[in-house]
Amino acid sequence: MASILSADSDEVLFLKYREGCIEAFEELISRYESPLLRYLLACSGNRQQAEDLFQETFSKMVERKDYYTPEAPFKFYLFKVARNLAIDASRRSKVRKSVSLDDCTPGDKPIDVVSKDPDPEEKAINHELGVILRHAIEDLREDQREVFLMREDLHLSFEEISKMTGAPLPTVKSRMLYALRHLRKSLSHTYAKAFGETCEAS
Repeated sequence: MASILSADSDEVLFLKYREGCIEAFEELISRYESPLLRYLLACSGNRQQAEDLFQETFSKMVERKDYYTPEAPFKFYLFKVARNLAIDASRRSKVRKSVSLDDCTPGDKPIDVVSKDPDPEEKAINHELGVILRHAIEDLREDQREVFLMREDLHLSFEEISKMTGAPLPTVKSRMLYALRHLRKSLSHTYAKAFGETCEAS
C-alpha cells in the first residue's frame, strides 16, 4: 500500500484521506515530518514546542479537510496553517522569557551537516556548526528569517512565499537577498574568529 501511495501527489493523497484512506494521511505526515519540524524548530527555538506545533498543524488539517480544494497546492496550504500557528505561539511566548539557542540539546539539529555517521570528534564539530548556524539565523530580522526558512527549508517558490506572507514579490526577493548577505557576513566573521583563536592557541 505504501509503495503505491508514494507515487501519488500530495493533493491526491489528501483527497484519498478525505475518502477514508488513513494510509494516505500517514504518507503525507511522513513526507513533511522533516521539513515541517525543521521550519517550526527554527521558528520557535524549542524542540518540544516545535513538535507540539507539528501535531497541531496536522490536527488543523484534519479539522479543515472538507475545506481543501485540489486547485491549491497541499504544501502551500499545510505550511500556511503551520505559519499561522507559529505566529500565534510566538506572540504568546513574548510574555514569557525567550528560549535561548544555548539551551538546545544535541537532538535539536535543524541542519544535517553530513549524511554519514560521524565519529565522536566529527559529531561534536557538526553540532557546533549547527549551533553557529542557528545563532546566525536567529539574528536575522524576523521578516528576513521567515523568507529564508520558507525558501531554504520548505522549498517554497518566491511566488508562494509572497502569497503566504502577503508581501509583494519584489519585497520577498529583497528580504531573501538581505538575509543571505547577513548570514554570509555573520558566518564569515564567526568562522574567522573561531579559526583565528585556534591558530593562536596552537
